[in-house]
Amino acid sequence: TAVPSPVREPVAELDPRFSEARAVPTTWADGQMILETAQTYWLSTVRTDGWPHVTTIDGGRVDGALHLTTGDEEQKRRTR
Repeated sequence: TAVPSPVREPVAELDPRFSEARAVPTTWADGQMILETAQTYWLSTVRTDGWPHVTTIDGGRVDGALHLTTGDEEQKRRTR
């Protein structure tokens, strides 16, 4: 049986070109709390024609994994 690898905490870095000099990244603990308490998320994708697409999507976290809802024919569900 496969042994799961330990989960490592992400390292957040801000790009100084897009952040104020005094800005600090959100901590992973705060990010997890936001994900766990949210009921609606913003999903950003790129359409097949190259244009960006942003939409709200319902979801929730179960056992540490984020689960999102969508219909079978929705573009955001398609992998190609």
